[in-house]
Amino acid sequence: MNKFILILLLAPMAWAAPKKPQLPPAFDPPDQLFRMAPMPQSSRSIVVPLSKTIHLAFDTELCRIHTVWKGGPLKLFGPCYHGGKRPFICLPNGNMLWGNMPFTSWHPTNPGHAQEIERGRQKLVRYLGVRTESGRIIFIYNLINHVGGNIRIEESVRAEGDVVVRQFKIWPRKTRLFLNAHQEFGKKIDLGIPNTAAIKRGKDVLLSVVRGKGAEYLGIGKGYIRYTEETFTEEGSTKGNPTQILEGSCGFLTLFIEASEKPTTFLVASMVAANPDKARQMARTWKGKPVVTKPPKPVIREANPRARRSFVLSPYYTTEAFALPKKLNLQVTGMDWLAKDKLAVCTYAGEVWIVEGATGPVGKMKFRRFARGMNEPMGVLVKDGKIHLGNKAEITRLSDTDKDGAADLFECVNRDWDYTGSYNSFSYGPVLDKNGNFVVANAGHAGRWSARHMGWALRIKPGSAKAEAFASGFREPNGIGTFGPDKDIFVTDNQGAWIGACKLNHVKDGGFYGHPASKPAPKKLYAGRKTFTPPAVWFPYKLARSSSGMCEIKDDRFGPFKGQLLVGDFQNAIVTRVQLEKVGGEWQGAVWPFLKGFQSGVNRL
Repeated sequence: MNKFILILLLAPMAWAAPKKPQLPPAFDPPDQLFRMAPMPQSSRSIVVPLSKTIHLAFDTELCRIHTVWKGGPLKLFGPCYHGGKRPFICLPNGNMLWGNMPFTSWHPTNPGHAQEIERGRQKLVRYLGVRTESGRIIFIYNLINHVGGNIRIEESVRAEGDVVVRQFKIWPRKTRLFLNAHQEFGKKIDLGIPNTAAIKRGKDVLLSVVRGKGAEYLGIGKGYIRYTEETFTEEGSTKGNPTQILEGSCGFLTLFIEASEKPTTFLVASMVAANPDKARQMARTWKGKPVVTKPPKPVIREANPRARRSFVLSPYYTTEAFALPKKLNLQVTGMDWLAKDKLAVCTYAGEVWIVEGATGPVGKMKFRRFARGMNEPMGVLVKDGKIHLGNKAEITRLSDTDKDGAADLFECVNRDWDYTGSYNSFSYGPVLDKNGNFVVANAGHAGRWSARHMGWALRIKPGSAKAEAFASGFREPNGIGTFGPDKDIFVTDNQGAWIGACKLNHVKDGGFYGHPASKPAPKKLYAGRKTFTPPAVWFPYKLARSSSGMCEIKDDRFGPFKGQLLVGDFQNAIVTRVQLEKVGGEWQGAVWPFLKGFQSGVNRL
């Protein structure tokens, strides 16, 4: 009786046990130039530490600065940063100085009109990429559908003390343009100083000074505004983000830039003052002397002479563990060859390393950091000698234009899918199909129907901003590759909701592979379907529980397995061997255990 009573008493106590404490956030090192990350104001943010205390966040969807704060570096959340699944939306770390409303800042006509403000929600801009130069960050984007075609803009950012300075370079254009340098709640006030504008906010004044030829402030900008703003949240990634209606008196600090057959360059300096008198003093005394910064030096690390040996024991194969340098955490999410002895590797935390001497003695390898600050890439593809990354929010092409051994140009190749910021919103790939198109497979797990292209395979033609959604139903397709002479697309998918066991899918146009997919699939099908396209292979549950990357054996140097696939498993840390054959136009096959004993989950091959 006593035991019985004791169990009943303890059970409610167990349910009432306190939750595990939230793990503290992680932070990027102070010399890192930028970080791609989801934030509440925009899932596609790029955060720039302008100094030790001034930080800026740029929204690449609307090409606007959405947050500037004074304090510490961005709080990084997510499994690859702070070690927990939640939270995963990254947060500012200090006191907000200023920001802009969720509208495009550029307009072809007077943006003080209500219809132009509403047009700011539309695609008036297209983000092209980011460049680093002498320790500075330069955002590159186009104004699209303007008279005479697209107009290129380069917007660099820096800090001079607490003053944020933006330098704009505008390519030739046939019409005048309008730029809302600031749009905030408050009242626009006249300080009586040329090319200076200010907004009186609750307890302070936001001041802006323009310097340079070809741009000047308009004498307008007072008004009342009402709009709906979306906030990206953890719960919103699956249920839809909360929105709020904001309204009130608003100040627009609007510049107009005349048409010109030559590029125009000017500066916009923004600062916060305690009152109008202090703002006038700051406007008159600001000299605009840039702080000299030095770019980080490329990092090259030597192999670790005391690296662990491999524990993969096989009588038929020799296995070697790469001699990773000390404190180098390579959570590998993508690999491809730059040359016969140079291996490009991307990591979960957003770094790219080049392993030099990758096919030689492990003790003589060198590890060169090529890039960092990426958004949890899940694949590397080398095309035309350039590294292409499958970031969560885009395919990014990396280039070393100044030949110093590190990337300095990060071009957006395509981003034609919605990104909720979820820790599960991975984009796997890219790979190339037989026609030279990029192909990615997006996770549908932890998604929602209204977020476009979650759970879809996308085909992207070179140079196109559009993606063709051609197959759907993926849960967590943590492996994508090509197989055979026709470069057929294959994808592994992980067991879980809707997916009974891990499987290898031959991805065909119009195929549906089991997991409910988002737009453009009909909403009524998000509750599930009765049938799905069967896979080429089911992996036995005891053998593989998190199937991952794959590699085709293309010749006889790896034993009698030419024309077969090697497929990894993340949870069981093994490599399986898959033999495929095509019968009646359909791929089918069988799977065998191959190698085991790896020191971590096998993610890429």
